[in-house]
Amino acid sequence: MRTVWIETSRRSDEAAEGWGVGECVWAPTGDRRGSDRYGIIRDLNVGDTVIHIANGWLAGRSQVLKSCYECDPPKDRGSWSYATRFYRVDLELFERFENPLLIAKFLDLYGDMIEEDINTSRPHRYPFAIYRYHGGGTAVKGVQGRFLTQATPTLLSAILEATSSLA
Repeated sequence: MRTVWIETSRRSDEAAEGWGVGECVWAPTGDRRGSDRYGIIRDLNVGDTVIHIANGWLAGRSQVLKSCYECDPPKDRGSWSYATRFYRVDLELFERFENPLLIAKFLDLYGDMIEEDINTSRPHRYPFAIYRYHGGGTAVKGVQGRFLTQATPTLLSAILEATSSLA
């Protein structure tokens, strides 16, 4: 069974050639302390789908072409400038969503559905979490620091509905 992944990044398709949104997923082989924090990237398999959230926008989707391998760093490493070795997964068939959508707007529209998905399926490696406020009330927000997560069927359906030409 193919997995649908969600990549959350702060890069654009104007990144160095071959390193843009929809071209690859990449991360350092370790964090600043050397732990395997980004090792989840090794779980992507050929044929898996990757949904791209780039700079706060639901931007598009692609497919895994080549499984994870180690490589030299890209020219612009951003906040990962400390790293000298990187994991990389090559992608293909990138399609921009017909109606890219800000994540904040997506959560406004689909927050209740996502909250129910979290409560009923208790997904592992999910990109969103429920935050509870003192005195009651909840909000669904993105999980800080998770660059690669998995989509449930409910979340995938919401994303595709929200970004289609019919939305």
